[in-house]
Amino acid sequence: MKKNLVLILFSLIIGQLYSQVEPTMEYMDSLYALHPNTLSIEDQNALLSAPILRMPNNLRNRSLPSVVDNSQTPYMIPIFYQAALECGQASTICYIFSYEIGVNRNYSDISYNNAYHFPSHFVWNFCNSGYNRGVCSMETWQVVRTAGTPFLPDWGTNYSSGGPTKWLSGYNKYYNAMRNRIIERACQFLLYLLRHHIEYTSCRNSRSR
Repeated sequence: MKKNLVLILFSLIIGQLYSQVEPTMEYMDSLYALHPNTLSIEDQNALLSAPILRMPNNLRNRSLPSVVDNSQTPYMIPIFYQAALECGQASTICYIFSYEIGVNRNYSDISYNNAYHFPSHFVWNFCNSGYNRGVCSMETWQVVRTAGTPFLPDWGTNYSSGGPTKWLSGYNKYYNAMRNRIIERACQFLLYLLRHHIEYTSCRNSRSR
């Protein structure tokens, strides 16, 4: 009996230490070495077929600042550690999409109110085959285009809640997520990434694919 209790206690301690591994650069690099991933033929074809954005002549000579720090705006979420190999989704969904939706809908308290933050793992888990593996961000933008993405309160306590195998449960949560889709022409959204916004009418033929 004592032997069993010692084994159980030892397992709990080791498990707790493992769960608290600091996500150092060496640790994250080791995960990529264990789970190498390259662009699939489908990913390559999708990137090659993406429409080319043509800059209007009237914007070509505008001056640009040397640095733009969006963290000084009220729409940027705080810096966080990603949990695994979801770097493409942490950057595009958690940071960029949260920022752009915040600007578009004027969520001026998004920097401290996580009710308007998007999780990385909702879209990542659609494409990672249930494993801790890297996924092209172009794939997960297609998830946002068709299914949207939920706000953090509908997903869990943090961006990576549930790990690489979690699925959202509940009709209302999926319905809420669909309110956050990139609809029809994603060009309008993507152009917000530019310092000087190009008018949507200049690329009305560039459809999301």
